[in-house]
Amino acid sequence: MNYYEARQLKDTGRWNWTGLRDGDIFTAGNCVNHPEGHSTKEEAEKCFYDYEISKLYEIRFSLYDKCVICKAITDKALTPDGYQIAHLCKKHRTKEYYIKAFPFQAGRQIISS
Repeated sequence: MNYYEARQLKDTGRWNWTGLRDGDIFTAGNCVNHPEGHSTKEEAEKCFYDYEISKLYEIRFSLYDKCVICKAITDKALTPDGYQIAHLCKKHRTKEYYIKAFPFQAGRQIISS
């Protein structure tokens, strides 16, 4: 199992988004570019959220669904990772509307196998 969350750095007391795999903790996401860490847990979580938003890409489905903003029928969506998918029509298929569909929330954790 892999566990991703903001963790406090033992040496400085600051925070980074990290992963835990086979007992090893490593810095993950965009926090690899912030070795000094963040002041708070929430800042580290927001750093990861912003990193995910920067990776948004469009996907197309063989079935149609409703746009999460206006309920128009669409076969396209935006996602940063293939899991947090927001079906968005042509008008709303932007980073700003994806953020409306999935706003930042503190306390995020990811568990994967």
